[in-house]
Amino acid sequence: MSASEHRKDVKDIAKGASVNLVGVIVRSFNFIFYLLLARLYGADATGLYLLGWSTVDIASKLGILGLDRSMLKYVAEAQTAKDDAAMYRHIAHALQLGIMFALIVTVILELLAPVITVRMLDRPELLPIFRLMAPGVIFWTISAILLFAIRGVRIMRYEILAKSLVEPLTLIVVSTGLYLLDFGNISLGIAYICATFGSALAAVIFFARVFDLRQLFTAMADGEGRMSLLSFSYAIGLYDMFNLLLQRIDIFLVSRFLDAASVGVYGIAQEVVSMVKKVRQAFDPIFVPVVSGARQRGSHDDVLSHYRSVTRWILTADAAVLGVFALASHEILSMFGPDFATTDAAMVLILLSVAVVINSVCGVSELFILITRPLINLMNTLGTIVLTFGLGYMGVRTWGAPGAAGAIVLSFAAMNIARLVEVGVMFRMQPFGPRHGYVLVVFGVSLLAGYAVRWLVLPYMPLGAGVAGAVVFVLLFAPFAYRLGLAKNERAFIARMLGKLKNGNNIPPSMTKQNTDDTSPGNPGPKKESMLS
Repeated sequence: MSASEHRKDVKDIAKGASVNLVGVIVRSFNFIFYLLLARLYGADATGLYLLGWSTVDIASKLGILGLDRSMLKYVAEAQTAKDDAAMYRHIAHALQLGIMFALIVTVILELLAPVITVRMLDRPELLPIFRLMAPGVIFWTISAILLFAIRGVRIMRYEILAKSLVEPLTLIVVSTGLYLLDFGNISLGIAYICATFGSALAAVIFFARVFDLRQLFTAMADGEGRMSLLSFSYAIGLYDMFNLLLQRIDIFLVSRFLDAASVGVYGIAQEVVSMVKKVRQAFDPIFVPVVSGARQRGSHDDVLSHYRSVTRWILTADAAVLGVFALASHEILSMFGPDFATTDAAMVLILLSVAVVINSVCGVSELFILITRPLINLMNTLGTIVLTFGLGYMGVRTWGAPGAAGAIVLSFAAMNIARLVEVGVMFRMQPFGPRHGYVLVVFGVSLLAGYAVRWLVLPYMPLGAGVAGAVVFVLLFAPFAYRLGLAKNERAFIARMLGKLKNGNNIPPSMTKQNTDDTSPGNPGPKKESMLS
């Protein structure tokens, strides 16, 4: 690959990640709901809601069975081939299969609700809430398939509108209104089912703006390709379910051995920590196509360079967030109420943050395994689930909620060590270079300075000492990490981007083209929406 092609790849990754990060930040509207949930309903009800939502969320993966993500492939391919009949047929089949499986899962959840809530989770008070939430699998499946079909023709904004505005706003309005009407904890189940229904209704409306509903209904009578779609999708769905179970297994263990308030506190810490995950999520969509292109050109050195650059960028951003969380954990959690600002909760927040940073930085290696050795990736996930359950069981029995969080740190570390070894053997690459070490040194020194300031300020300002320490940490970490952790050309790129922002050109034309909601000029959408937008 020429030097100009390499520079273009680096710019595409940086620009694509910055655009994706904006979208990820917009999707953080759910944070407001959890803030209100904790403030209005308290730790006990928050724990019940998070338990019910986590269980239904995992079950929903069996309902949709990967049909949503398969739409990205099938719809895009049909559009490229200009085969509208195939495109509508794929969407129709996905809806038929998805609704059928979602109905089956919903019936099973309703029948097993007493077993799940009373025997497995030991939360009989969760039963009425859970029964209300279970049908949400149907609405969630419909909205996911339709929104991913829209994404398949490169229109992204409707997913943000449905999932990041309609759904959380409905949760906020309904749960707040029913709280004022004194409906009790049952309000949370009602709010959830209203939110999933609202999201599905919005998805149908948005879908109708892009696609022709009459063609969709007509295509439902054509059974060609239905089973091939299912055979492609089910493996994706199983992996999604196991991966989600890995992310939720600790809260189920906390529920089994601790009280509902502890579950609420632990779940809120998880939601706060999800902010760290968003850094990695901003890079994944653009990193895969860029690296895939470099691999197809046979440029191993450029793949390695991109691999190291992206892990270093993620490490730098994650380290900044981790330092703030470590120093100001009490102040952050106190926003949710006094029940959440405990020493154990602060320790959970810090440990979960460490686990997410490990998984975000080292987990870039997963992308190589995912696109070339998906079975190995599935084995990694299953092995980590078993390890997490064993360590979590011992940890929560011995140290409570912090023990469960500590188990996540150890299991994520083990999983990512395995990934790094696998990528090293299969692709002869490892992601770390000298600049990674510079970032870690700057992080350690800045964190120690922040803790020193917090210790000095604590006697005089107990409620703001952590914030003061976090401010000092950021003031030290940001400039030194920028200077030592970034290469000269990367600093020049950031300077150009900031210059454009300062001059009022918030989104460079190349970024607008890359993140446009519309299809490319040579690849028109299926209906007027993509041409009129």
